Amino acid sequence: MNKQQFDAIFDDHFHHIFDVFNQGLFYLDTEDRMSFQNPEFYKMFDLDLDNTSLDHWIALVHPDDQATFKQEVKDHIDVDKRRAVKQYRIRNRLGEYIWIEGTGVIVDSDKGRYMVGSHKNITETKKMENYINEAAYRDSATGLSNRHKLQVDINTALEDSQNQYALIYIQIENLRSYINQFGSSILDDVLYQVIHSFDALSQDNGTFYRVRTDDFAILLRGEYSDESLAAICYQLINYYRESSAELGHMYGNEMSIGVYPFSNDTTSATDIIHIASRTCEYAKEKNDNNLEVFNANVQQSIDRFFYIEQQLKQALTTGEVHAKFQPIICAKTNTVSSFESLARWRSEQYGEIYPDEFIPVAEKKGLIIDLGYVIFEEACKFIKQYNDLHQSEVKVNVNVSVLQLLNPNFPGNIKMIADTEQLAPSQIVIELTETVILDDNPHGKKQLEKLASFGFNLSLDDFGAGHSSLNTFFELPLNQIKIDKSMAWKAEKQETPREYIEFLIKMCNARGVYVVIEGIETAEMFHIFEELGANFLQGYWFSKPLSKASASSYTL
Repeated sequence: MNKQQFDAIFDDHFHHIFDVFNQGLFYLDTEDRMSFQNPEFYKMFDLDLDNTSLDHWIALVHPDDQATFKQEVKDHIDVDKRRAVKQYRIRNRLGEYIWIEGTGVIVDSDKGRYMVGSHKNITETKKMENYINEAAYRDSATGLSNRHKLQVDINTALEDSQNQYALIYIQIENLRSYINQFGSSILDDVLYQVIHSFDALSQDNGTFYRVRTDDFAILLRGEYSDESLAAICYQLINYYRESSAELGHMYGNEMSIGVYPFSNDTTSATDIIHIASRTCEYAKEKNDNNLEVFNANVQQSIDRFFYIEQQLKQALTTGEVHAKFQPIICAKTNTVSSFESLARWRSEQYGEIYPDEFIPVAEKKGLIIDLGYVIFEEACKFIKQYNDLHQSEVKVNVNVSVLQLLNPNFPGNIKMIADTEQLAPSQIVIELTETVILDDNPHGKKQLEKLASFGFNLSLDDFGAGHSSLNTFFELPLNQIKIDKSMAWKAEKQETPREYIEFLIKMCNARGVYVVIEGIETAEMFHIFEELGANFLQGYWFSKPLSKASASSYTL
């Protein structure tokens, strides 16, 4: 069928039907001449409908789409592809670009190959798609790009072999807690501060995102050293603090930042966001400056930190967390008076993990009570075994956290454990941090009184390490005070701390309270505190913390 035959089909009986169609029909012959049906559709374009070629049509196509469109039409005709559909932008009479969906069908005849097809205006459909995409990629509260858009943009960055990128992951301190406590209205203030800080940063090659309620991110393009990335982040932190101070806000006024530089050899967008957020979490928990730039040097520390967070609960059940025992010596008789039980974690992957690493995690994860019972039970078993072996009445000191003490079941539970091990409560010294004393917590006092009524000895641990005070100390049923090693070391060299400790010893002894000096590391320290009248001494001069087997045979 040639063009004349095609035109003949549209006789007077059928031609008017196309005037009511919302689509246009076209014919493209072998010489690239175009003819159109349904003038109502095509009159929106600046075309001479009686004398139009393919070049005239291509001239109306958006410049960004022209080259691709022209090549696809050629391929469609030259290659044995019978039907093709393409969406593209084209200019109307008003100079606006609308979206067209063109469908072309190839027909072969004895005079060559030609195309017939249709055009459909899909502008409204595209607008709806753009709206949906925009909604999917935008955070409704801030207008910032969201996590979904961040993943899309990171994937695009991973395909860019010409540039380096860095993901700056930002977390606002305790924002969720403040929202829960004071309501969502404070979120507006914090969001204003964050966006204001982003704007002040003036990084033209950076895009800002809101990842979650209190998490934000910047995708930064360019080659930066770790030092320059840190400088940018410190600038952001300072802007944010200054904005908080200007507005007088006492909540959400600190941010933590983790930075992950990457290039197109990184595996996935999900991995990049995960590493950056972990680095941010590590910075918040471990760094005083709340900033960490990920590199090979810090990767092991970050991996170790998250190993502790993820494996502590299991370690408590498998026995990896256990007790070591450090002797406490009677200063007058130079014999073992007690052992302090100290929590330790021996990991197959990382070896020795120290208390200052896993105790804060246990408190944050709500595992500190379980940890306390594990160590308490092991301490009771050990001291029963030690006393049976040596025919002695040595005590065991067990550290107790504030969270343990304030648990209403705590006194009864440890009394039950002691009874199970056939150990008198008087053989157990419960060591408490001075937080319990200084907070003047009525429930804490009742718990102390209940423990004392059961027969447990009570000790104030680490006196002198913080804001120590004796104002309320003697009002509580405490039997012992432990002078922190930092104060003891000062007293070894300085007269004033030594006189203060001597005063404490005399005042405590007068009230029937025993004094333990921690951190004894030299013979000189031993003699100094022996002469000052200390009751008990503890430190590496006598022994480091020992395994259960080694401690069982320890004597002086």
